[in-house]
Amino acid sequence: MDADQQKKLGQLKRWREEDHPRAGDGRFTSGGGASSKKRAGNTLKNASQTQPKQATGTINKTVQPVAKEKAPEITDKEAAQVRQSFKAGGYPEKDYQAVTDKVDKVIKANGNKDGSYDLRTGKPLNFTDGYGVSFQVNKAPGVRRDYKDEEYDRYVYECSQRSGSMPFVGNYNGVAEISFNCKSKKEALKMAKDYNQESIFDVKRKRLRKNPYYNSVSNPQ
Repeated sequence: MDADQQKKLGQLKRWREEDHPRAGDGRFTSGGGASSKKRAGNTLKNASQTQPKQATGTINKTVQPVAKEKAPEITDKEAAQVRQSFKAGGYPEKDYQAVTDKVDKVIKANGNKDGSYDLRTGKPLNFTDGYGVSFQVNKAPGVRRDYKDEEYDRYVYECSQRSGSMPFVGNYNGVAEISFNCKSKKEALKMAKDYNQESIFDVKRKRLRKNPYYNSVSNPQ
């Protein structure tokens, strides 16, 4: 056997049928045997190494905290003390929902402007400092939820005690509500959180300070 025949024989020995599978008609298919599968696997592996990895895990989303206003916790004795201070200042001792409705009519009759009003006279108040805060919650935009009169009054007593303020009527976005002028920003913000208020009003800077815990679902504005 000469050199050329040995070379051809060597090439034939390197031919592996499983590397070149055939279809039923004897033609070569595009598939491969074990070796070709290995090569294909290496090709895919190499290709995957060049592709950017996809991020795993969950995406952090800003979820609105679930909040609901706290019920009044003021004791009967404390409430009686607040009522006494109201009486001494010429303020109603009870029925504050009715008072709010009455002053609301006065506000609407005078242009329905946002601001603070004396609930005894309906006249505008001009605070120079402090933070306006309320407890009132709406059941729909611009419509307060159904408070029982006694419950509403207890909110008034508790908020007056916490803020150190006499009550007044605040007209915000055309909605009248009993509000308070709290000298402490920290306490005003805590009250806003406790009663699920959207914000407090910074009187001196004439701007709203948002409550990060506000839940618009249970208190729509």
